[in-house]
Amino acid sequence: MILSHKVESQPIPQKLMTGTSEELFNFIASILKRFVQSDNDGFQQLPDVRKDLGFTFSFPVKQLSISSGVLIKWTKGFSIEDAVGKEIAQCLNEAMTKIGLNMRVAALVNNTVGTLALGHYNDEDTVAAVIIGTGTNACYLERTDAIIKCQGRLTNSGAMVVNMEWGNFWSSHLPRTSYDIALDDESPNRNEQARITGFEKMISGMYLGDIVRRVLHRMAEESDIFLDPAKNLSVPFILRTPLIASMHEDDSPDLAEVGRVLEEHLKISRVPLKVRRLVVRVCDIVTRRAARLAAAGIVGMLKKTGRDGSGGVASGRTRSKPRRTVVAVEGGLYIGYTLFKQYLNEAVREILGDEVAPYVLLKVSEDGHGILGGLDISIPDQMEPFNTKLYEKYKNLKKRKFFEEEEWNRKRDTDLRSYQSAMEDLIEEMKNANERLRAELYSVQEQYANCEKSLLEESQKSKELSDEVGRLQNLLLKKNDISDRSLMSSPCTIAGEMSTEIPKSLPRQKTPDLCEETSPMQITEAATLTYDSHKVETKVPDCCRRNMGSSSDASEDCCNCVFQTLMKLLVGMDFSVNGQTESLCLLVVHKMSGYSFSLTWMPRDGGEGELMYRVSSLGTLERVALDWMKEDMIFSTAMCRVFFERVTRVTGRS
Repeated sequence: MILSHKVESQPIPQKLMTGTSEELFNFIASILKRFVQSDNDGFQQLPDVRKDLGFTFSFPVKQLSISSGVLIKWTKGFSIEDAVGKEIAQCLNEAMTKIGLNMRVAALVNNTVGTLALGHYNDEDTVAAVIIGTGTNACYLERTDAIIKCQGRLTNSGAMVVNMEWGNFWSSHLPRTSYDIALDDESPNRNEQARITGFEKMISGMYLGDIVRRVLHRMAEESDIFLDPAKNLSVPFILRTPLIASMHEDDSPDLAEVGRVLEEHLKISRVPLKVRRLVVRVCDIVTRRAARLAAAGIVGMLKKTGRDGSGGVASGRTRSKPRRTVVAVEGGLYIGYTLFKQYLNEAVREILGDEVAPYVLLKVSEDGHGILGGLDISIPDQMEPFNTKLYEKYKNLKKRKFFEEEEWNRKRDTDLRSYQSAMEDLIEEMKNANERLRAELYSVQEQYANCEKSLLEESQKSKELSDEVGRLQNLLLKKNDISDRSLMSSPCTIAGEMSTEIPKSLPRQKTPDLCEETSPMQITEAATLTYDSHKVETKVPDCCRRNMGSSSDASEDCCNCVFQTLMKLLVGMDFSVNGQTESLCLLVVHKMSGYSFSLTWMPRDGGEGELMYRVSSLGTLERVALDWMKEDMIFSTAMCRVFFERVTRVTGRS
């Protein structure tokens, strides 16, 4: 019997996992000495009494005896090269002797065998032990004569513990998927020989979370179920098994826990409720498969030893009365994951059948450290009539419940298939819509590129045209007759100079017949007009003089004036002389915008005259016109060129 029970956990520092064997075992011995010397623990160490120690060493070891074994290789992140090939128990014994701890290793076992030993100590019907946690393994009691390696060897009990190491089990009947294959290929401890996924990678807590992640990652790649980018789904092992257990067992109406895990650990927010349900469904499928595979392994051990009612392999599988059988189960996945435990128990009962299942008991640790407990639901070997009737009633109720569950499951499967079909249709529709949007985007981009190209070409043409106009203006200025200063100070000076010579670069078809009944000699000939009020003599072309003296419509004669035609070509506006005023007055009109103004010559005594600008109408330039264009102003003739350049710049934007 167990007189006292105390458990203390002590993690091994990371640096000792890659250091030397002496450092590792000295650390273990010091922790052990502190443990046995603690107060009120019932393990008082007497100086001359040596204590026996059971050493659980969960690494590949070649067992030499009950208390000795040689390390074959390290796993689980350990990499201490000088320890490989050493006798493990001897290393620990030497470390304990060095610090004065009078203890020796009496038994060297792994955690699976240790669980079986403790289970059998508490319940003699315990014949197997299973570890389902971060990793997984199993062992069972086998008859010595059924073990080929032990032929001819006898034991007191006639049985021997077989450590299965079923984590490396492989069969073509295992439901391997593309996710399992990818997981095995990308894991550091993959199966190097067959390149296949081991049993452990399909059922242990180390890998279930990553299988779920891989499924969700593929769904995110092939559809837009997650509104936010799901980049973190590509990170291996970012979704641990405790997180999928938390999502799987979320019973809130809006699956708030599922949303929290996705947002905090995968950075995926704004997940719709229907997508959260889909995530729970993926967790359920992966977990149920793992539990049923573990159940198949447990039933396989019972079948091998005849505890499934068949009598065992050695007995020719003859049917016999079921015996009470206990399987000790340890591991955080089985103990902490309620739905996994439920699925495993259901699968064991389903495989064994109603006749054998009541005789098989899976016992678990109450605190996760090897103290077995739980509810014993086994049926005694001798049942009284009343109990027999009660058991029959129980079986009938169970069958009815089973049929009801089957009906519910069928309905659920139908709904799930319908939902899956709807999801597939939705995904296909979203793919088609995405393709259409991409095609439209490409079309718009192509149109934009064409417009941009056309705009560049038009800009180049405009620049070339502006350069040509500037060149023509410079050419005209060079050929102007500057001998008459008084003529240059008049607003008509430019017109007088323009009338003397027409640039050869202008199109020939625009210049003929500009002034009817006027010869080239008459174009260059100037006339003298005298204004009564100012007595200023001004030289203007004959065509302009004729327009000034004519009482006919000025617009009709304007088209026949070389000066006005040339000015229109240069600044884009029509010019006419107002002969009804005492002073010389030019009327200027920009026909495209309706903008019109007058320039009136104002002579000054003893100096050059000035021009008075007065706007008649802004037309469509009301919005873009500058403030000075809206008011009357007076400026010198030297500013004529600047004035028309600024006016032309504004009218060019209309």
